[in-house]
Amino acid sequence: MALGKKRLEELVRIGGRLPEREQLELIARLSAHLANKRARRAQRVSWMEMAGVGAEVWKGMDAQEYVRQERASWHM
Repeated sequence: MALGKKRLEELVRIGGRLPEREQLELIARLSAHLANKRARRAQRVSWMEMAGVGAEVWKGMDAQEYVRQERASWHM
């Protein structure tokens, strides 16, 4: 729900009156809130939609050879 430009400006003005430490806390909380919101949205992607993503990376690569190389790198 949009607050409208006037309401947003009022919130910015009120936030600007907070001590610097509290302004930073407000920014951190808003950022965390948005990051969580984005993460929840990203989780809604169906795994079926991911089919074929990155196929060009694996094109022409032998799966067994890749696994052998990966396992060999673990012992370095």
